[in-house]
Amino acid sequence: WARFVPVEGDGPAFYHFNLHLDHESQPSREHSVVLLLDRIGRRAHADPVVVTGDFNAGENNRAVRAMVGDLTLADLAPQGGHIERSRVRFVDSFRNLYPGESTVGTFNKFRGETGGDKIDYIFISPGFEAKAAAIHRERPGGRDLSDHFPVSATLQLRPH
Repeated sequence: WARFVPVEGDGPAFYHFNLHLDHESQPSREHSVVLLLDRIGRRAHADPVVVTGDFNAGENNRAVRAMVGDLTLADLAPQGGHIERSRVRFVDSFRNLYPGESTVGTFNKFRGETGGDKIDYIFISPGFEAKAAAIHRERPGGRDLSDHFPVSATLQLRPH
């Protein structure tokens, strides 16, 4: 994670957290999201936050549902109820702009497959506005550059 502040002037600052969750262990994904949200809740400044990463989890997965506020941290870690104070409700920048899009698969298996779940995200907290978002399915020379399609978003940081 990092906190970005303007070099000149008095513009808004923001935090950027990036992660890569386990591809096999659901308990690991859930515990990682609890740790992430706890750390975000303990940040020194109340600046907006962007979270990017490979969650290895579809939109209905408990780890992703906790990111968007459909589940509380207590739902994921009942014994960690003290963490509840750290709750920040995130929005998936892609879903914010394309709520009904059905072809959202980002794991292509090095075969250009577009079906399946969206497992890569750019989450934004209040203070950001998504101006554009995309899943990049370009395949230079018919080859995949990764086993995931890259995702991108153009975000606007609102002044405080």
